[in-house]
Amino acid sequence: MSNKNLSRLLPTPTGMAPFAFPLIQELHRGNRWAQLLIPFLAPIPKEGEAHAEGVLELLLIRWPTLESLAEEIAECFDDGSKRADGMERYRVLRLRLVGYCAPLGLAETRADRIIDAATRIHEKGWPATRADALRLEGYDGYAADSYLMFVIGFLPARRPKDAALGKYWDWAVVQSHVTVNCKPKTQESKS
Repeated sequence: MSNKNLSRLLPTPTGMAPFAFPLIQELHRGNRWAQLLIPFLAPIPKEGEAHAEGVLELLLIRWPTLESLAEEIAECFDDGSKRADGMERYRVLRLRLVGYCAPLGLAETRADRIIDAATRIHEKGWPATRADALRLEGYDGYAADSYLMFVIGFLPARRPKDAALGKYWDWAVVQSHVTVNCKPKTQESKS
């Protein structure tokens, strides 16, 4: 793992001081599917506090794994039925996902991005790096940093711009006793 962004392993929470600003990612540590969904459910700024946690729980009850959603999408078209029947089943599945995302705003965009990510990962595998995560439709710097930290298990080499992830990064650096951005001291020659 020599990628520049994969510079430090993220410490595990056992035996560490608790993080003072709990993140939804902490509640789902070890669940790649939940970690993948969390950035798609991030509240819209200035829209007030949305209940991403509740939406995430509903999605995880309906589709407990990425494979369960990807297979349901594939079944819309793979059972030999008429194309119109498959499109209707896909439309119903998409509308169900839009309904779950509705309280967060931008429900259709969120639903389409979740469907795209589930289909792409089901076909090509999970992203292995931050750069791979950025290739997912709708994944931005926050999403890629979150994926890097909570799925891959590494701290980014630089502090994330997102305020909450930045605070978590600060905490993780202190907890893991990692020195960040330190330049080696050079000894000045004394003559």
